[in-house]
Amino acid sequence: MADATRLLAGLRPEQVLLWSGAGISVEGPTSLPSGPELTRRVFGTFFEAGALATVLTYHQVVGLHTNPLRAYDTSPHASQLPGLGTALDAAARARPEGSPDTFAILDDVRKAVPNRLHAFAADHIALGGRHMTANFDTCIEQAYETRQGRPVPDSAVHHFHGSFAHALDSRGIGATLGRIRTGFPAEEAERMYRLLRAHRAVIVIGYSGRDHFDVDQLVAGLPSDGLRGLRLLWVMHSGHPAHVPDRDTVPLQFLLREAGADVHIVCGRTDQLLAQVARDWGLPAPADPLPRAPADPQLRVTDAERHRASFLLYRSLGLHREVRRLLREGGTGADTRIDLVL
Repeated sequence: MADATRLLAGLRPEQVLLWSGAGISVEGPTSLPSGPELTRRVFGTFFEAGALATVLTYHQVVGLHTNPLRAYDTSPHASQLPGLGTALDAAARARPEGSPDTFAILDDVRKAVPNRLHAFAADHIALGGRHMTANFDTCIEQAYETRQGRPVPDSAVHHFHGSFAHALDSRGIGATLGRIRTGFPAEEAERMYRLLRAHRAVIVIGYSGRDHFDVDQLVAGLPSDGLRGLRLLWVMHSGHPAHVPDRDTVPLQFLLREAGADVHIVCGRTDQLLAQVARDWGLPAPADPLPRAPADPQLRVTDAERHRASFLLYRSLGLHREVRRLLREGGTGADTRIDLVL
């Protein structure tokens, strides 16, 4: 980790962009699910038994793999999880008008409270830094207001997948997810690119880098020198002894290099890195972690709704064998046959 912080030597806080994902909201008292855990929650709630295993099997067959660090996953190749937005969209369309809000499955995210990593991000913003995050929760904003006594400055925190800061309820987040599941709108892509180009360095924390529908597409579309001069420090969190992997661990890291970024991947504890960065910037070190107490919102979903949701999901993913199977079994509803191409 000492080598990692040397990469930031001489850079002022306002020259460094923080880029975060669900991993920073896992610790207590926030206690939210990680990205993969949230996807598995959605599948376990809204789809037929075995639906996730079915999708992962097809992903394996066609080569949709993640390449996890051996430090915390012994599998050399894991099938890539389907996108959360794709799953929630199918679940919402499968439920009749007037049924409980499908996106209440995100209620614990909407009600989340900050932890010590959000506090570090808030202190960084107070020094002129900016933050880009995949998270829906408003924990960074809450932490800033608590520590500074005023709302977070406009545009200091950018939620590229939408946020409860700008959505009245969970359904609003669902609408945002529906917009990005086939790639970012042009204005969002341009905003993210400007954010990256406006900084000398980026620290990536708690982010899986597996947003292949949108973030990967954005970076893959940049010119070969689009991010030239940008130093990117990607922290792969692990309690194992720190080491520097000798190759990219997720496709996004390779794409960032292809766009000209100087990418450095380190493996170790996120809080230890941030403690060193905090010291260099004259900020308080992150406090001790609190125990995790995860919640799991419960929704009542009928077997018929699970059947229809599975049908719609398989159809959207082009899994025609599964579509035919569910049609033979019946119960998919006449509306699901519209525009069906087999």
